[in-house]
Order: sequence, then C-alpha cells, then structure tokens
Amino acid sequence: MAIQKYSNPLAAWFGSFPSFSDLDDFFPTFSRSVEAPIKLYETNKSVVVEAPVYGVDPKDVNVSIDGSTLRITGSAKKEEKEDKNKKVYYSNIQTSFNYELQLPTQVEGGKAKAEVKNGVIKISIPKTSEAKGTTIKVIAK
Repeated sequence: MAIQKYSNPLAAWFGSFPSFSDLDDFFPTFSRSVEAPIKLYETNKSVVVEAPVYGVDPKDVNVSIDGSTLRITGSAKKEEKEDKNKKVYYSNIQTSFNYELQLPTQVEGGKAKAEVKNGVIKISIPKTSEAKGTTIKVIAK
C-alpha cells in the first residue's frame, strides 16, 4: 500500500481554512514558550543533566530529586526605569523555567552536585550501587 498525502475533501467546496499559525499576525504576543535543549546522559558512575538557565542568578535556581524524578526550577525579574526629556520609560522582563525529567536509573540524590557555568547548569548524580552494574569476565574452557 502506498502512502498518500492527505487532502481535505471539503476544500473543494469551502476553500482552504487558515491555520492557527496564520492567526498569530492578528493577535499580539504576550507570552512565548520556548523549548530548551536539555542533555541527559550516563557515565559509568553517574547520571549527568545539562540545562540552560540563562538570565537567572544561580542562587535563584532550585534543584530537587524525588525518587527517579529530577526537577529544575528558577525565575528572574528585571525592571528598568529610564527618564528622558520629561518622559518615563519602563521595561519589565520576566524569565522562568520548570524542567522535570525522569532519570533512566536509580540514583543517590543526596550526593548530587550542581554548578552553573556560562548560563548552563550541570548536575551530576551518582548512581546507586545496584544501578552501576558489574562486568563479568568470560572464561573459555
């Protein structure tokens, strides 16, 4: 069976309808959601997560581990006021994020380490001894 491109059978009578993305031109944008690239990988001894936290002071970033769930949250607010020629200009910028990840293996959350460098948080969480596994040497007879 060949794959065929979907065509709307009502388009011949009513024409094509605008998509929701076409409506963005008619409405002002108040909030934008952006998907951030998050890296999650394993080494022999730990699970490592790297996530962007741009524009947020490291002391305003919260990291918690509950079982096999890792949550990273943070927010920042910046307000500016500028007086020019008897006019006052206000600027208000807010940034927030909430990442929640299921970890691929059992970890020791109490021994986790986190550091922020160049706007990216790197969290290293040691695996439990059961999750590390063992290597068995095979002997030929």
